Amino acid sequence: MVGVLWVLAALGLVAVYVDGLVGSRVDRAMAAREGIARKLDRIGTYNTVVYLAVAGRTNHRALVLERRQRFTDDIAENEFLPVGDGELLLTGKTYAGLGDMHFSVQDETGLGALNLPHAPMFGAALEHLGVSPMGVRRLAARVRDYIDLDADLSVSGAESLAYRRRDLPPPPNWIMLAPLEIKRVFGAAEAIAPEQWEPLRGLVSTRSAGYNFNTMHPDVLAGLLRLPTEQVDAVLKARAGGPINRADQVASLTGRHLDINDEDILTAPSSFLRVAVWPKGGGACSVAGIQLTLQGDVVPWRTGYFYTETRALAQSRQTERETEAPYTGEIDTTADDAARLATEVPTPATPLFGATFSDSD
Repeated sequence: MVGVLWVLAALGLVAVYVDGLVGSRVDRAMAAREGIARKLDRIGTYNTVVYLAVAGRTNHRALVLERRQRFTDDIAENEFLPVGDGELLLTGKTYAGLGDMHFSVQDETGLGALNLPHAPMFGAALEHLGVSPMGVRRLAARVRDYIDLDADLSVSGAESLAYRRRDLPPPPNWIMLAPLEIKRVFGAAEAIAPEQWEPLRGLVSTRSAGYNFNTMHPDVLAGLLRLPTEQVDAVLKARAGGPINRADQVASLTGRHLDINDEDILTAPSSFLRVAVWPKGGGACSVAGIQLTLQGDVVPWRTGYFYTETRALAQSRQTERETEAPYTGEIDTTADDAARLATEVPTPATPLFGATFSDSD
């Protein structure tokens, strides 16, 4: 009898072990399945956004979304294209993608220009994040020495000798190719605090030039105008109704007069776009800089850079206080007109795939 009881106890232990083993394997299989599904959602979101950018058209601030697919042969020579069924803003606004993925698209001419260190757009993003004016000036001189073609030392700059003394790779004397490269500039680690690096990457570009107030990121706009972020709403509302193409328009909206020429103000998005995709709630964010090459013989776009960063929960909820109402024509961009524009309550992420444009529409 005792032997039978021992056998039953042993069988019970074996059953518990087998059940635990099978359960752990099922849990691992389910986790692997969820991981694969999440990866497919990330890839699908990115590829859908790239397709929309390549196959669609833009207005002054956004990709124009249309349910009807159009081909060049179907468009008459002087045909006026409709405003479309919606917009995908190229200003870094957060949208909901496939599954639990979020994404944003930023025209890179709306970011601070890393390769133009003495232009106002360079310091705008840095000062907005809290880098001191003295730190910005010193870093600008060192970036200039980093990218110029000579060995002449700028005031407060740094050439090869300074890099050798710190056992750092010498400056390439060529333009920076990706936002992360600014970390290699002599003294950048001292000028930019560790907590400033992550938000800075999203506000600067190595491929921007000029001033594009129509796609400028709100934080860069606030830095350029030296205003709190919440006080640039007048510009955000005005560009919802039409392009901003003159410095006096910005002055009438904000009271800030910028010493720039109207010829340097861009009125349309560029071919350089930054696409970021990350999971809801934060986590690994994949960032790709693409260039639309619609006249290319091989591919309609190229990837200039790609990197992965960790996006915190607060960053994953980043929104922009702009509406996606289709552009309906020019408006007078005075302060009074801007105040009368309809606004929209911001949401954590604006659905784009499926909910807004489904197969049943």
